[in-house]
Amino acid sequence: AGATPADVAARVRDAADRAVLSREYAVKNDRVHDERSQFLLKKNPRDPKGHFTRALILLNQKKTAEALKHFQLALEAKPDYQEAYFTLGVVHLLNRNLSGAEEAFKNAVRLDPEDYRAQGSLGNVYLRRGRISDAIVQFETALRLNPNDSTARENLEMIRRAGGKQPK
Repeated sequence: AGATPADVAARVRDAADRAVLSREYAVKNDRVHDERSQFLLKKNPRDPKGHFTRALILLNQKKTAEALKHFQLALEAKPDYQEAYFTLGVVHLLNRNLSGAEEAFKNAVRLDPEDYRAQGSLGNVYLRRGRISDAIVQFETALRLNPNDSTARENLEMIRRAGGKQPK
């Protein structure tokens, strides 16, 4: 039995989302990073890098709820922490919290409009919400910023194959 185009599209988007976390945020040695984050937080309980690092470690340990708290603490301490917004968006997207993902990615784009990952990820949220024209704009922006962004290219092709409508 072959996979439907919708099945393939969902796998492409989900695989891309997971790849962001595994590729860019893999913490190879949790113990060392955990000790570092605890040192930073002991020295300054509001240290944004300490909370961000702690959140990544907790994600690796599949403690999402606790990780989300540390992302929020990092952002309270440093409201312009673009990478924290981006990562928070990915976590929300993986947990199917589209409202949370949209808000986080919009903040990431606002803070760094040149971040093709944030542009494309916001496009993913729009695509999943059926906001096709908004998704197209985001994917095209991501490709303008990084012509090698295969995820944005695949999503645009999928939309075009669906005749500019929500891919099934």
